[in-house]
Amino acid sequence: MPAQLVDGGNLANEWLRQALGLAEGETPFPWQEELLSCFVRGKIPPAVDIPTGLGKTAVMAIWVVARASGAKLRGLRGTGQTVAFVEES
Repeated sequence: MPAQLVDGGNLANEWLRQALGLAEGETPFPWQEELLSCFVRGKIPPAVDIPTGLGKTAVMAIWVVARASGAKLRGLRGTGQTVAFVEES
């Protein structure tokens, strides 16, 4: 795992901020930072149950940032790297 992730995740957090298109001084939602932390540790939650309007679409960007940061992510059964994105309207 890259040193930046071990040392507080500063690089990954900056990449996340950029991937989400946040302006200088804006920060991701706490759940987004926690999900990035989970992904960096190789943990994939079975679901993300967040209310409407709190940035669920960002899950894909968070996944990409984690992978670009060197996170070793596997599918829930360890047989691939599949992300299922379902959005209800």
